[in-house]
Amino acid sequence: MNGNGITAAPATPYAAPGTALKTPFEASRAQCLAALLSYALAYAYIRLLFLESLFPGALLLFSLLFLGLSELLFRAEGKKTFSRESAFWLCCILAVGLARVPFNGGTVRGWDMLLCCGMAAYYVLSRCGLLIEGETSFFFPFDVKNALLKLPFKNFFLRIRTFCYGVKELLSGKREKKSVSSLAVFITLCALVLFVIAAGILISADFLLSERVGDFFEKLGEFLGELLVPDIPLYFFLSLPVGCYLFGLVSGAARSKAAPTEKAALEAMFERVRVLSVPAAAAILFLFLALYGLFFAFQSSYLVGALSGELPSGFTVSRYAREGFFEMCQIMALSFFLLCCVSKFSRKPLRESRLLKALALLILLSCVLFAVVAAFKLALYIDRYGLTQKRLLSSWGVLVLLIFTLLAAVYISRPFKAAKAAVFSAAALFSLLCLCNPDGLIIRTNLELYKSGAVRDPDLEYLALDCGGALDIEGFAEQLEEAGVFKNGMDADIFNEMLGYSAEETLASGEVLLTWVFEGRFDGHSFGGREFEIRAYCKRGEGEGELTVLRIEQAEV
Repeated sequence: MNGNGITAAPATPYAAPGTALKTPFEASRAQCLAALLSYALAYAYIRLLFLESLFPGALLLFSLLFLGLSELLFRAEGKKTFSRESAFWLCCILAVGLARVPFNGGTVRGWDMLLCCGMAAYYVLSRCGLLIEGETSFFFPFDVKNALLKLPFKNFFLRIRTFCYGVKELLSGKREKKSVSSLAVFITLCALVLFVIAAGILISADFLLSERVGDFFEKLGEFLGELLVPDIPLYFFLSLPVGCYLFGLVSGAARSKAAPTEKAALEAMFERVRVLSVPAAAAILFLFLALYGLFFAFQSSYLVGALSGELPSGFTVSRYAREGFFEMCQIMALSFFLLCCVSKFSRKPLRESRLLKALALLILLSCVLFAVVAAFKLALYIDRYGLTQKRLLSSWGVLVLLIFTLLAAVYISRPFKAAKAAVFSAAALFSLLCLCNPDGLIIRTNLELYKSGAVRDPDLEYLALDCGGALDIEGFAEQLEEAGVFKNGMDADIFNEMLGYSAEETLASGEVLLTWVFEGRFDGHSFGGREFEIRAYCKRGEGEGELTVLRIEQAEV
């Protein structure tokens, strides 16, 4: 109080006009704990990435660890509500990760790991309500950019700040020590120790249980030894940027109150680029439509061959099936990009102009024809040469493009949430593809084609090496025998194709015994697998090295 009896206002930090005071950085106890755990999570990601062939459940394990850490941060920030969309992405992530476990790590050429990581990043935005429209929409590419680039790199050093803040608070003693929490942790650790002791007593009490569980823990010990022991400094150093990226994504999303990119800014940007008049936009669409029409006119006999299954003159099946397949897929993708550009650059919305709407529908009709021709060409190729992982993924891609085309046609005629339906369809179909055991599907398809006579020489080396995790060795050998692979006097090379036989012996009866051993999976990296010995009894033919298989015996070593 001064001499005039007026009480002075408390002093406040000075801020320049028009500028906001900078809020000092703070982090909750959950955020500090998550920052510490993220070092282990990032290290596990690096190690699991390189040890995936040894441990088929690596992708599922990392997904669970990532989702658990994310949920810890989200709930600490009060974000406890699950939307239906975030639940959908959560199911897709777990489905793709889970698909590797029962099929011994069989994959669709590694795309499952890549898309699973992408879906996990997108799930974070969906879970925190940070999608631009609040749900999947036509802003999907911008949401993906926010999830993979903007959010994690904007908060790239957030983990370091959080970790240092936690250490400073711990050393300053400002945080109260809660004896209840410490006691709960101590009791939990004691319970785990007692559990291990009890498990050891029960395992030693039963011989069969000891043998089975002992083998499991032996393999688990080998895995943990590979995970923790070698090259720890190198892999820890490699994990540092990975950890900053993951923590920046999750913690940045947990702290954010709104989407990184504002909807209003994007809509304003799109309004500024509406510079095409309706006649100009129609001319562009008509130009592409005329090009497609000329292609269909000149290639009518060529395209009819795909639909009827008859080859044009001068074409082999392989050349006809491969030629133009990927070009058709690229044309479809280009057509979608063209329609998106016209709809955004045209001064008059595409749906409000009858001319633009009619031309767009005709282009989509051309895309449907492209997709149908590509599908028939691919089916012809599979029918003649069998199914492979690349051809299976190509089939999924053609189906997705066809669904996108039909959804786009319906959307132009009658507005609905087409982008959400398209993205959900692609994600759900890929998850189902992973869950249907793609490698086992390849084996069964190729063996059925061999039985029917469509495929003359099954690629055993491909089936054994690339799809070995789909079936155990007993089932694989039995299916080969049932398909009649060994009934046509095949020579010894057939066994070399199946990773080579380990021994050749001429018996007193004159029969030739070929023996080879597999360890659960064909590549020898089975987690908890068993060894099988396959014996093929053959008789020599007239030609050099020619062997005819008489019978096959299989036994567990």
